[in-house]
Amino acid sequence: MSKVVIKQRIKTSVLILSIVIISALLCLVKQFADSMKKDYIMWPSFLFKLYLLPLFIFIITWLSLKCMELQKIFKPLCNKISGIFHIVIIVIMLLYIVIMFPFLIYLLRNIIEYFEDIQLAGESSYIPFVPKMFVFITDIVYKHPSVFAVLGYIFWLTGDFNTNSEMKAAAGNDI
Repeated sequence: MSKVVIKQRIKTSVLILSIVIISALLCLVKQFADSMKKDYIMWPSFLFKLYLLPLFIFIITWLSLKCMELQKIFKPLCNKISGIFHIVIIVIMLLYIVIMFPFLIYLLRNIIEYFEDIQLAGESSYIPFVPKMFVFITDIVYKHPSVFAVLGYIFWLTGDFNTNSEMKAAAGNDI
């Protein structure tokens, strides 16, 4: 076997191991959130559904497609438009984080207060920056977290910046 094949198999193995570890961690967190939900404590469930599950779906989609790319089953796009889409996906993810961050802090604060049996300083109510947008986003993500699979697919499809620059350089050498 050549060094390139061995290198690809190692990369694929690491990606598959990453998928297995992330899946196991997600199952443990889900089990914890479900056990808390039985006691009518919803904060861990919200944390799971609005933050961890979308992140998991995005990462698993991207890692799975990266594995298939290494096995030469699929190939990402490489052109100027794909670079723009790549940046758009990053901006969408950053906007989601910015809009949802105050609620994340609120959830974490409530979880800490519950388990430590202490009251942290300040109010524990939450008022979103843009209430209608917050409700719209949480409604979509809570009911359809698979939206992040589409984002992960587009993120992979547009290729990463190293791949795009390497492919452009290779295309320039062929001319």
